[in-house]
Amino acid sequence: VYTSQSMLFDLVSVADNLIYFFIPIIVIILSKDFSRRTVANFLISGGSRKKYFTGKLSLSIMMVSALFLFYYIFTILCYLILSQPLFSGRDGFLYFLGAVLLQWAMLIAYTCFAVMLAILSKNALATVIGCILMCYIPAGFSGMIGSAFPNVYSMLQRFDLVKNIRMAAYIRTLT
Repeated sequence: VYTSQSMLFDLVSVADNLIYFFIPIIVIILSKDFSRRTVANFLISGGSRKKYFTGKLSLSIMMVSALFLFYYIFTILCYLILSQPLFSGRDGFLYFLGAVLLQWAMLIAYTCFAVMLAILSKNALATVIGCILMCYIPAGFSGMIGSAFPNVYSMLQRFDLVKNIRMAAYIRTLT
């Protein structure tokens, strides 16, 4: 039987796909300034580097947070239109809130990494490639060397961002 709790679990467990929507946003917000040399205009007109980079980081975090919030609001509204209750009491809501906040924190960390990568590389293509590699390198390495080196496998699993965002749906099992 497909219950409201299983729908909620599905909602939370597929949020890892949001990463692939965030990569272009980071590239649009920051990397294009370097490739088109518009950052020089800001710095020449008297703006400080600290103010510029802090502003771009803040804008990136706000955009990622807004899209993340939109994802959950849109999905919850769809469930409500279908007349499906989402939460089974206070515990269901707290489970949902804990999973969502954990996913949001991981996506903000990913956003900070992407902004740092864009600042250091000053290239849109390098930023996109670096962001994609951050998603897949831990999973690829852990899969290749997992049977030979179990300790390395367990360590690399901690850095698998996509898996960790998906696993936030299982936050209830962490108690």
